Amino acid sequence: MGQEWGLDKWVEIQPIDQESDRADALSFLQDEGVADETQVQLAISSPIWFQEFVQALQSRDPGLASRWKRRRSLRVIRAVEQWRAQNNVRGEIVYELDAAKRRTALTPENAKIQRRDELRQLIFEVLENLRTEELLEFRVPIGQAVAALRPELLRKL
Repeated sequence: MGQEWGLDKWVEIQPIDQESDRADALSFLQDEGVADETQVQLAISSPIWFQEFVQALQSRDPGLASRWKRRRSLRVIRAVEQWRAQNNVRGEIVYELDAAKRRTALTPENAKIQRRDELRQLIFEVLENLRTEELLEFRVPIGQAVAALRPELLRKL
């Protein structure tokens, strides 16, 4: 891989600056409605805020910490993708692909399973980012609700 791409084509990627990162964290707190809470305010004001911030979110609500990590990860991925596009860098140079996925033959059946699994994963990612109030608005098929709450009732049918 190094020989086909070569160091002569190497282009440094600039990290996301801390102030931009902190501004996004403050925006996240606003979006989540927790910007005025003392614990997160102290954490984000710390010199090592990037460590303490996640800890404060985790102790407040693990789901909140998870949503922040996902938001920041997506922001980093977007920055990498923008850098890749600007510098004409192929994805396989930046991302290490899972060796097992590379070895798996892509048959129509495997592709169908892969698409179904990707769709399921995407749905779970969307659900994970919703607030509890939003989740409570979802309509669940009655069979699924009964299966989750009282599965023995369905076995008798």
